[in-house]
Amino acid sequence: LKDLPKESSIVLKPNLVVAACPSEGAPTHREIVEALLVFFTSRGY
Repeated sequence: LKDLPKESSIVLKPNLVVAACPSEGAPTHREIVEALLVFFTSRGY
């Protein structure tokens, strides 16, 4: 990702699927999206 131009777009699929339900300790969609946003914004995207 470090070679990705700053003006590039990041697209997340809304139908993201996790392998286990949250009650079993799997991350929820919200947690996944929040982690991705933190990852990209902390790197200046």
